[in-house]
Amino acid sequence: MSVRSGSMSEALHAAAVEKKHLMAVVTYDGCPSCDKLMDAANHEDEFREVFEQYLVYRFNAMEPQNQWLDQWLYEKAYPITLLFTPDGTLLTIIKNGNAGKIKNLAARALINPNDTAIFRHSRTKLPFGHDTLVRTLAAGFNGYMALHAQPDPARMRNALYNIEQTLPDQGYFFNYYLLSKLHDKLGDSSRARRFADSALARKGPLEAMLYAPLRAELKFQGNASYDQYDDPYVAISETKIDIGEVNRNQSPKATFKIRNIGKKPLLIQDLRVGCTCTSADWPKKPILPGEETVVSLTYKAAKEGTFTQSAYLLTNAFNSSIHITISGYVM
Repeated sequence: MSVRSGSMSEALHAAAVEKKHLMAVVTYDGCPSCDKLMDAANHEDEFREVFEQYLVYRFNAMEPQNQWLDQWLYEKAYPITLLFTPDGTLLTIIKNGNAGKIKNLAARALINPNDTAIFRHSRTKLPFGHDTLVRTLAAGFNGYMALHAQPDPARMRNALYNIEQTLPDQGYFFNYYLLSKLHDKLGDSSRARRFADSALARKGPLEAMLYAPLRAELKFQGNASYDQYDDPYVAISETKIDIGEVNRNQSPKATFKIRNIGKKPLLIQDLRVGCTCTSADWPKKPILPGEETVVSLTYKAAKEGTFTQSAYLLTNAFNSSIHITISGYVM
């Protein structure tokens, strides 16, 4: 099985051209279950008969250009496998790293896309039932694609209608955000403001982590005088630190200085590392405007040779996701 990379729009286009179902596997660096899933799919013969009927794309959720996948899925834990028809219809999402279970569900989706069994492992942190979750995410996915494609009023209106069918019982920030942005793009500023207010009213720890840049977009959309520095804003002295040579079994630490140059308190939600060999530390109290603090990465030097470890700093700032790296050589 050949695993491809590229953007989601490229993957959907390739599936349409080749008239094959699409399997999009969302993973992140240093995820053992993600790597195990992809290794099984590539090397175990019993899976190939089904998997080779799909175009398979892998998306790294830790890459900034794929941040929208976290926002759309309302999720931070992977792997998640997405199955689409050749025409781009989302069939199901599978939050399960077991290649055998994914194979069985993928086979069912080929035979009968209306088989409710394909929803069996559909879940994210959204508190919806399996089939409701898929319908809600499908509407959001189509809305996101319509928003970022070449302007097509008919397509955007169809996306609006489908998203609105998920409200109000299954509303969440991302779909309200899409409703606001699509109405704004179609020139309906009144509805755009109404849905922006609905989105901005939804607050919680995960919302703060996932949606800070989208919240800023909506604020600017409703107020042209809004400035990115009106919210918290992270300034970082350096994003890559080479700690040089270290001895095996040491635990060298790299410290990154950050400053809040925005006008509101900065809250660091997480410092997400890509491997259990690296630990992170950051201040848990708010960082006031103008204040400076430090975050750190500590690497457990268990193997000889060069190493590079990455992490993502996730905050409530306008520039919410910042990629930092520690590297060196273990003697």
